[in-house]
Amino acid sequence: MLTSMYYLKDITEQLGRYMNMLKKAVDPSKKTKKEYVFKDYFNRNIAQKYLDLFLVSKEFEMLDRRDADLVQLSTILSLTDEKFKEITNEEECIKFFEPILDCLQKFRDGKGYNYYNLYNIGYSVSSHRDWLRYRVEDEDINVIASMIEIPKNRTIRILDPDARDGEPLYNFIEALKMKNPGQEIEGYAVDTKGWVQRRSYFKRVVLGELSGSIISHNVFDIVFMPTVDISWEYKYSNMCIVKAERDVLKKVTDYLAPGGVLITSMPQGHLYREMCIFLGRYYEDINIFRNYNDQDKECMTIVAHKRKEVLPAVEPTAYASLRNMPRHWNSIHFIENMGIDYVHSMSLPNEEPDMKRFQFRGSKLDEREFARIFEMSPAVMAFNKRQGMNRKKELDKHPATPFSVGQLGLIVTSGVANGLIDEGNGRYHAAKSNVIKHSDSIDDLSDDGRHVEITEKISNRVEFNVFLADGTAKKLCSA
Repeated sequence: MLTSMYYLKDITEQLGRYMNMLKKAVDPSKKTKKEYVFKDYFNRNIAQKYLDLFLVSKEFEMLDRRDADLVQLSTILSLTDEKFKEITNEEECIKFFEPILDCLQKFRDGKGYNYYNLYNIGYSVSSHRDWLRYRVEDEDINVIASMIEIPKNRTIRILDPDARDGEPLYNFIEALKMKNPGQEIEGYAVDTKGWVQRRSYFKRVVLGELSGSIISHNVFDIVFMPTVDISWEYKYSNMCIVKAERDVLKKVTDYLAPGGVLITSMPQGHLYREMCIFLGRYYEDINIFRNYNDQDKECMTIVAHKRKEVLPAVEPTAYASLRNMPRHWNSIHFIENMGIDYVHSMSLPNEEPDMKRFQFRGSKLDEREFARIFEMSPAVMAFNKRQGMNRKKELDKHPATPFSVGQLGLIVTSGVANGLIDEGNGRYHAAKSNVIKHSDSIDDLSDDGRHVEITEKISNRVEFNVFLADGTAKKLCSA
């Protein structure tokens, strides 16, 4: 909502300047020489602000409490949109935008753009409760799975870059397996909130945000992103905004293999100009659908193929279709009502992406991930082999009880726990262990008061110091 207010302020100021320029150009008393071609000037400047205005007005329709001027603005846009196509000169343009500018200026003069004091947006996927309102619904997941044609001769890998509780990714994989029995499908989840429950069901689950994570590029067949966190960051120092959907879309596009399929969902009021340009350059076969039972949410799902080669400039037809989408929202199909032409239209390449240097690491390292790294470490395997533990039944044995301090002390003093842990992919962790001995003495008189009795208590503490590949230091101590 903050971004819509930012856009609204910019639109009002820019359209006001454009109309003043057109009025001077056609005013005979000004005798101003035209230094532009109207059609080019209109398409390059005025039309772009009009499309931005149409886009943000869709978000205003979702306010819990709408201002009368914003209601009037939506009404004007819906009633006069057909006349927009008929504008051919300055006079027609000025006449068309007069009621729109009058409404915008009344809102500016009466209420201003201070969202914090006046407005309460009807959604916020930053919280878990409200996020459920804006994800791809289970009914839509089954239909989307029917669109995708999967090659039978290789493993299919699916990435959810913000898995939340993991249920949408689980349901999507199950829908694909239902359609493709016996197909090997691996799910990879980035657990940004620590909410994923079905961890064992997925091939890998890592913890943390995308920023700081290490995920191989061009390896995933499908990026399944049922929601994007639409919270916004403002940098007041340089008066710029950071748009979450755009930044996430750019990042996940790197992970997707050429010819792979992007599936993402967001409120349709957030498909702004930069998003349209990016989608038009990096994706083809772009399909937009309204989500299941989307009578009041104005939420859309995008299903698209990643191009094998990025275009140097945006493809005009795709860009025009995306930019004008808010004007034709009511004509867009619901997912469950899409025609048969869409079925199997999103086929994956037969060639498997190059997985030789595959990496999938989160920005945070939790205990489960550390245990997996340790278990797979070539150093541990080499140690077991040197000890003769090369039979599975021996490797599967565990002590009946946890190690005592004395047992750990023997391991530490032997030096087995010291050295480098090699993950096998060029990343190393350094480990150093110590046994710290602590002695306590208690002086007490004997019962007859003649002798001093000294009681000495010796305790051992085991301490492990681990330096991870990213420079993080961890200290693990016994009680």
